[in-house]
Amino acid sequence: MPGCVCAVFDDSIDHINRFLGYINKKRGLLFEVAGFTDQEALNDFLDKERADLLLFSESGLNLPDFENTLRLAEEKCEVAMLADPKTATERYRCINRYRSMEDIISEITEILKEDEKLEDNCLEGIRSVEITGIYSFGHLDEAERFALDISKEMSDQKRALYLNLNRFSGYSGYGADETDLSDVIYYFKTGSGKIRGAMSSARKRIGSVEVLTASENLEDMDLLDADEWRRLLRVLSDYFEVERIVLEFGEAFRDLKNAIGLCSRIYLLADSKTDMKRVEAFRRYIGGLHDPVMAEKITELDVGKVKET
Repeated sequence: MPGCVCAVFDDSIDHINRFLGYINKKRGLLFEVAGFTDQEALNDFLDKERADLLLFSESGLNLPDFENTLRLAEEKCEVAMLADPKTATERYRCINRYRSMEDIISEITEILKEDEKLEDNCLEGIRSVEITGIYSFGHLDEAERFALDISKEMSDQKRALYLNLNRFSGYSGYGADETDLSDVIYYFKTGSGKIRGAMSSARKRIGSVEVLTASENLEDMDLLDADEWRRLLRVLSDYFEVERIVLEFGEAFRDLKNAIGLCSRIYLLADSKTDMKRVEAFRRYIGGLHDPVMAEKITELDVGKVKET
């Protein structure tokens, strides 16, 4: 369950209903929201219940005795105004009401993080996700096509996210701009609420598949250990509301064992005519891990047959 409570006040029922309707559809939020249009009901809540943040609409300032409500809130929690920055008072931190809801959620989370109300990278209640891995010996076009195909098949049953960790993925050729995970990783590492805005900016779609790609500089990938990768993938799955992730390893993992450990199934793409020495070396590597479970995860596929399909 979320560990923080954000009370939201707006004297417009329509505004509150739209706000709460969006929030209630989101999964994996680190806070819950209590919405109010009645000032007395808000006062009673602040007096008797827990609140970590009051977010009030600037229209509240026009109500009688609202100053008393703000003083009551200031004694118990953080206070911020949802307003047009041009008309906002300097007394309270302003969240731009004309920004996207994802940006507003990120700002709320950031305020709670700054006040140390939220634990860094809290994942309580986030569901598990099925991860399918793809590893190839430089057959990038075939691997990407295969990954998209199985992602689309998965999306027919349950929504899927395709995460390509190669440099220069070339997805502009599929009608999608290049994306960048650098900000997502940075905000994940720092525990910042801005991660939601970064994920929103990075998301692209190819057909029915959500797609994320690596940046040109892969150094940020080295910042994540195996456990952090696992937690980041769960954060991504919850944000994109998917239950399956197709993970093309690319160059992201210096320790291949970590990548294999994340996945429930691995597809190894190789050319049966030219890659046999590489495949044999890969088999020796897997055998040297002395882990039969890892070995059972791997399915070898001939790139030639993938091309035909």
